Amino acid sequence: MSNIILHEYRIPVPGMRRRIIYQFSDVHLSFADQLSTPAERAAAAERTQFWIGGRVSFAKQHQEPHDESAPIAVTAYFEDMMQAAAKDGDALVIAGDLFDQISPADIRWYEKRFASLPLPHVYVGGNHEPLASVPDQGEIARIKSPLQLLDLGDMLIAGFHNADRTITKEHLDALRALIGQPKPVVIAMHIPIQVEGNVPHANCDDYFRLNHAQAPQENGEFIDLISQNSGKIVAVLAGHLHFLNTCELAPGLTQYVSSQGLLGNLNRYVIGE
Repeated sequence: MSNIILHEYRIPVPGMRRRIIYQFSDVHLSFADQLSTPAERAAAAERTQFWIGGRVSFAKQHQEPHDESAPIAVTAYFEDMMQAAAKDGDALVIAGDLFDQISPADIRWYEKRFASLPLPHVYVGGNHEPLASVPDQGEIARIKSPLQLLDLGDMLIAGFHNADRTITKEHLDALRALIGQPKPVVIAMHIPIQVEGNVPHANCDDYFRLNHAQAPQENGEFIDLISQNSGKIVAVLAGHLHFLNTCELAPGLTQYVSSQGLLGNLNRYVIGE
């Protein structure tokens, strides 16, 4: 029996055939294998144990479903989410923090597990996934790119790396180019945008928002470009908060923040006519 908590959304886009997109984030996986050093094994065990308590703490804080009586391994939640997405998904978005620290064993596992994924995916890195730990080769190298672009034929998914809460000129140029082409765009990123009146998010500190107090000018320009182009951008998908959140960035444009994959939270979007 699946352990996932499914959150379903409908996003009408006139003239586009129906697409089903799945999203999760903040799974915080930590692996060790036969090649791991004793120190790496100890670190993986420590971080796994930490998040068993951490996920419950976030769930309690935000009054989200959780069961403390029989803890389920985060790997079981992950596999259930992947199985659900593979059944009818056209694409998968991983909105950051798939891993907790990116160890050599994490990389080996990822390269094996994602080598034959049955659906295309965008995986934007999170703040727990330091790019210095990511090799320049292999499947996982994708998260080092400032922009990942997935073309589904009549729709684009654009994954922007913003895990350091910083937008660059390269990000802005890429977004302007996307806006200038004819296909509707779904934007994926790890750090969400704070919107006035979104009380749950407003209660979080600057660590949890792209438009933080010390943000460079480019962050504001990036957010303005998104909000001013709701006719082209159909949704913004983010993570990082560890609780479910939706808010309107502009009339007709919603930002969807997935809750923690640590407890099997999975978002499903039906996009199109």
